[in-house]
Amino acid sequence: MCVCVSDELRKAERRNDEMKLDCEEMEEHISQLSTELQQAREDLDRLSVVEHELDTAKQVSIKLHDECERLNAQCQLYRQHVHPDDTLSTQLARSSFTL
Repeated sequence: MCVCVSDELRKAERRNDEMKLDCEEMEEHISQLSTELQQAREDLDRLSVVEHELDTAKQVSIKLHDECERLNAQCQLYRQHVHPDDTLSTQLARSSFTL
C-alpha cells in the first residue's frame, strides 16, 4: 500500500512541477504580449501624429498652390496692363518664367 501511495505522490509532484513550468511559460508569454501591445499602442499614437502632420502639410500645399495661381494671374494682368501691345509670343515667353 505504501508503494502505491508513494508512486501516486511522485506522479502528483511531477504533474505539479510540470504545471508550474507551464504557468511560468504562460506568464512569460503574457508579459511578452503585454509588451507588444504597449508597443502597438505607441505605434498607433505615432501614426496618428504623422497623419495629422500629413493633413496639415496637404492643407498648406493647397494654400500655397492657390496663392501661386492668384499671383500668376495678377502678374499676367499686370503684364497686359503695362505692355498691352506685346505680341502673343512675347507674352508666352514671359509667362514661361513664372511659377
